Amino acid sequence: VSSFPMEDLIVSINSLLDSRANANLSQTAQQYLNKDNLDPGWGQVKKLCSTNAASDLGGPFMKERKRKSACSSGRVFELLDSGRSLATKLRTLAQSGPFEPGPLRQLPDESVDQEFGNVTMSMDFREGGGGGRSLHKMCDQLDIRGVPYVVRELKIADYIFFVGEKLAPVLIERKTADDVAGSLHDGRWERQQRSMRKAQY
Repeated sequence: VSSFPMEDLIVSINSLLDSRANANLSQTAQQYLNKDNLDPGWGQVKKLCSTNAASDLGGPFMKERKRKSACSSGRVFELLDSGRSLATKLRTLAQSGPFEPGPLRQLPDESVDQEFGNVTMSMDFREGGGGGRSLHKMCDQLDIRGVPYVVRELKIADYIFFVGEKLAPVLIERKTADDVAGSLHDGRWERQQRSMRKAQY
């Protein structure tokens, strides 16, 4: 199938997403068609259709077409030859795995401002309530500022920093006042501090 009604495309995307990312497209097609909708997940889909956003990768890869009779949203997405070629390459790469999972999100720039030196921030994928809440908004702000970062599953802390390949002795566990109180009550506070101290060595 080379074209999908928008509603079917949303279902297909959700079936392929990594559940740990908590990034399902949870809104309706009509909500995504609202020009003021800033959902980051649907923004990624729109980038696949954008000549400017995907040009450095040989895109665009899809084309959005208006077809009122095709579905209730009146939108159909067509997979272009460039998209089919990229999908074939990605499928071949996936079948030659398994691979160590990469970051769930990272700074998209190929170069980093010198003011950051060789420092990269790693952020836990549950931070900000995960992909379904504020995580992507936080990442968007890091993108705007050009901060080198990756989002992964962290065993310790919410934020850690690397200088090159080495873990820097700066580990951050971000907590609300309620979370601090709960951590003190159930003993997590001491366990987390011990783990963070061990990790530095």
